Amino acid sequence: MKASKMFALTLSAVMAASALASCGGSSTSSTGGTSSTGGTSSTGGTTSTSTDTSPLSFRVTTVNFGASPEGKEIQNEWISLCSELMGREIQPSYEFINMGDYSEKLKIICAGGDIPDLLSWGWGTQADLIKWGEEGMFEELTQHMDSLPNYARCVAGDQRAQYTIYSTDSKLYAFYGATYQGDFPTVYSNGNAAAIRKDVLDGLGLEIPETLDEFYDVAVALKEAYPDVYPMILHEEWQAPESLVFGAKHTSSDRYYDAESGSYVYGPTTDNYKDALMELNKWYTGGLISPDYFTHTSENGTAAVSSGTAFLIPSAWEGYPGNWKTQYPDQEWVLCPTIKDETYGEPWTFYATNPSEWQMTVSYGVVVSSSSKVKDDMLKLMDLHYSDEVIDLVCWGIEDETYTINADGEKHFTEEFLADQANWSNIAFGQGSCRAAIFPTAQSRVASQDSAITEEIYYGGEIHDQSWDQFVSDYETDANTNPTTLIINLPLTSDQSEEYANIMTPVKTFAEEQRVKFIKGERSFDEWDKYLEELNAMGDIQAAMDIYNANVVK
Repeated sequence: MKASKMFALTLSAVMAASALASCGGSSTSSTGGTSSTGGTSSTGGTTSTSTDTSPLSFRVTTVNFGASPEGKEIQNEWISLCSELMGREIQPSYEFINMGDYSEKLKIICAGGDIPDLLSWGWGTQADLIKWGEEGMFEELTQHMDSLPNYARCVAGDQRAQYTIYSTDSKLYAFYGATYQGDFPTVYSNGNAAAIRKDVLDGLGLEIPETLDEFYDVAVALKEAYPDVYPMILHEEWQAPESLVFGAKHTSSDRYYDAESGSYVYGPTTDNYKDALMELNKWYTGGLISPDYFTHTSENGTAAVSSGTAFLIPSAWEGYPGNWKTQYPDQEWVLCPTIKDETYGEPWTFYATNPSEWQMTVSYGVVVSSSSKVKDDMLKLMDLHYSDEVIDLVCWGIEDETYTINADGEKHFTEEFLADQANWSNIAFGQGSCRAAIFPTAQSRVASQDSAITEEIYYGGEIHDQSWDQFVSDYETDANTNPTTLIINLPLTSDQSEEYANIMTPVKTFAEEQRVKFIKGERSFDEWDKYLEELNAMGDIQAAMDIYNANVVK
């Protein structure tokens, strides 16, 4: 059963969506061809009617994914297009913060109160965003929706937006990430997929593993064959090896929704979690994974792959094995998304997303400083980020260079552009290490599907050479989808958020410290009951879970 079967829209939800949609305008985009979104854009390719034509200077703090887009082709085109639509030259002054440091730096910025005109929100909680919005730091957007037609149409196109993006008193404090989904699959990997060097396994006569036990056995065999190499690596610091094990054993390092009990539980208190740590302890103490993997970075992981010393990546984003086909033609990587523990059944491989035409992503967004001297201009500029013109640019690039439009008005990337994906970062295109505009920009699944590469995906005892989206469409079920993503939660109130943080901050700090000790073998699993006593003494965990249980939309 897909996520769409997990809830029914109420009449008030339909009315709310219709009201928002009426703000969205009806003039079609004049950029030529069929809109990438299939919807309508209120800008219509027109320019501002403002009499102020002086350059518009403003401050932006956003994410550095590896390289600055400044001076690169798509970034220059974005500045040119937005200047045209604004009716005046825009002059953004960027502060880029490394993605790995963004969460902590975001807290410092907000605590200090020196908010730039535009601030990318990411790797922070929505509760914090709403809290600072309620304190008056971020501009509240519902009062401006009649002048934000592009953003309003995206919100109206998301059936769950009424539950997810507003505060409990129906306020809106961010231009959240939005993706036009069209008819494409609405689930994606949560990173619980392993990437495996099939050519290395073939050379040793080893089969591709399908279970955690087989995965361990393959790692042991690789260690015996290559004693100077750790067969498992951490590829990116945000892709923890634990993800594979937690997904296979149906648990989490944080709260998760337990479908059997119909309530939230805290992962580190469960037997499943203990079982997962025991598995990770086997990996660590057996020398199967680098002893300092806790501090490894994406640079370390990329170096291991490029040098040919990476054999098993327990948690890897889909798409990498496909890219490595061209980057490292002497290596054969296979994506294995459903490695399971037979005790628990199908692993939690997928996250369910929204079945609507548009999907709002509350994890990321852009906030406008309420004290900005150019606040009205910032609101207008951010609304343009959701127009067809800007979405076409950031998702498709430049007509006749990166894509063409056929006789039916459909956009398609050129073969030359797709064949040279290494050049994408050089022009600041797409979702790689160099991204134009201001993160997050609105996205189009139509464009991403057109550029989707095929890769070798191992499932059901055979290799499927297909795109990830097609694989998901063919094989996703409720059984292999994380149950937490199949439900809807109302955002916490400020009081709820504060109460939850007061309880769980010391609990989570202690749990994280003990997780590392158990994995490294610095603490014996014979002390598990004592650990649980210590953990529960840190705070009323059940009371914290009940805060989320009370906010589940039934």
